[in-house]
Amino acid sequence: MIDSYCERTDASYWSEPLNAVSNLSFIVAAAITWRLARAAGDRAALVLALAAGGIGVGSYIFHTQATRWAMQADIWPIRVFVLLFIGLAVVRFFNTRRWVGVAAAAGFAVVTAATIALGGVVGFGLNGSIGYAPLPIVMVLMAVLVVRKDQRAAFGMLFAAATFVVSLGLRTVDRELCGSLPVGTHFGWHLLNGVVITTMLLVFIRLPRDAEPASADTLRRAGCIGAGT
Repeated sequence: MIDSYCERTDASYWSEPLNAVSNLSFIVAAAITWRLARAAGDRAALVLALAAGGIGVGSYIFHTQATRWAMQADIWPIRVFVLLFIGLAVVRFFNTRRWVGVAAAAGFAVVTAATIALGGVVGFGLNGSIGYAPLPIVMVLMAVLVVRKDQRAAFGMLFAAATFVVSLGLRTVDRELCGSLPVGTHFGWHLLNGVVITTMLLVFIRLPRDAEPASADTLRRAGCIGAGT
């Protein structure tokens, strides 16, 4: 049994009722954004909404099973969602090539791994929250870079970043407050992150989609570039 949070007191299935049920926040976020993405004909957003739902399912499994395999079911959907969002958002927000989005997601993965490793070396794990620290920084950076294109999108990303910082704080202090708050604060991490994900996907769906950057061949066929000799 993995006993990581205040609410769990034994190995039983429902030892973490609040931590388990609060994962409905992710399911609601996925349902709302899936409907909006379908209405907009936005296939990328549909993938992200599905990934968001996966977070809720994986986290529910972990907070009821509390085993090592269940922990992986919790961790990987989060990683997949974050990397997908960064990659797809970079392409959409900044009208770049797909390989730029892939590179951005890979770079974030490297930075996250380095942050976790550094936290382990200096003994600063923040109750397992250290690996999430780079995410609000990336959201703020996206907001700064996209503000000229769409101020509402920038505000949305800043709101998501601020909300995530609060939720990360609730995740971090859970163990510290066991004595005074036996149910802990981890369920707040789930509830607020449902708001974070909904906000991020609303920004993604509603941001105007630029045309895909034209290739040299496309421009040549259109007569914008002279034919080669």
